[in-house]
Amino acid sequence: VTAGATQTGVWQKAIDRMPTALQAGPYFVLGRALARQERFDEAALAMLRAPILYPRDDALASEALVEAGLMLEKLQRPKQAARLYREVLRDHPSARAATEARARWEAMTEHDQENPRPTKADEPPNGP
Repeated sequence: VTAGATQTGVWQKAIDRMPTALQAGPYFVLGRALARQERFDEAALAMLRAPILYPRDDALASEALVEAGLMLEKLQRPKQAARLYREVLRDHPSARAATEARARWEAMTEHDQENPRPTKADEPPNGP
């Protein structure tokens, strides 16, 4: 919670030296720390490492995708965030984070008056 920019930089270097098989969880933690520092673009990138490195780990991958989506929403990039939420619903429908992904996707599309609601092709698969 108290990690500053210097500490997260140290973490980044340490993670990069780890074997790839061990990096997903630490990248998730790094992403959370970067988000607390309001470094949302870096946080989203760190979060996305988990589903790239461990796409079959439903819990980690889906949670990281939702967190990355939240960061993209903070960066005013709702279409990219919606894609991540749909990815959770498509690839990890039984994961606990799928419920949040569906709720976020629906909230974004229902309350966004500046952008039209996505077309039927953009809709997520029927849910968990």
